[in-house]
Amino acid sequence: MALTAKQESKFLESSLFVGCEKDSLRGLAQIVMPHSLFKGEVLRVTREQEAVGFLLSGKLEICNLYGVLYYNICPGECVGMEDLFSEVTPVVECCVRAKTNSMLTFLTHQQMRELLQENRQIRENYLTMLANQVHHSLNRLQQFTAPTPSIALGMYLLQHETEGLVRLTDGFAGLARRLNISRATLYRSMAELEQMQIISHFEKTIAVLDVQRLYGYVQSQSDIPSILE
Repeated sequence: MALTAKQESKFLESSLFVGCEKDSLRGLAQIVMPHSLFKGEVLRVTREQEAVGFLLSGKLEICNLYGVLYYNICPGECVGMEDLFSEVTPVVECCVRAKTNSMLTFLTHQQMRELLQENRQIRENYLTMLANQVHHSLNRLQQFTAPTPSIALGMYLLQHETEGLVRLTDGFAGLARRLNISRATLYRSMAELEQMQIISHFEKTIAVLDVQRLYGYVQSQSDIPSILE
């Protein structure tokens, strides 16, 4: 079964193809096939089946086997890029789980190799995406190794605030899971920052009242040189 017109459009809008002539990629889009994942289902790709997945609809969670959420994959984004040419065998595989009913398509190792060899723009996009993934992983490492839960929370807020707001689509339970702390610990950490009048929260939103004060608090407590881009 081929991709629908909407799915093909989402595939061609992937970050991997930014700046590329879309007409030159339509032949590729016509030979890939959709793959469905139901909510809660885990994507299983063995080392022998290495491929890059392109999310066409829905949302995926990347987490460890203990349920700690690393990040989400949204339509137009890719999964599996860091493994494609790696010579390192992970001790424990990450878990790719459908947060909602989702649809993906895949490019095989060979297809990706040919694209990278033939198209300079795709090579540049691929390197940029890998660099962003490394940067994201370092940010997550900083959060997991933060000296206190309040510092971990502060780091997360600084990295995700937009115009002073951090919207939590999966609520405070989801945020606690991303920070690898209990909900009780999360609420204590928020209370600490609220007492300092640095943040406030309502419904599924945290408002950063003073970004510079929050940044100064994190810096002074953690001795981390920089956590902002």
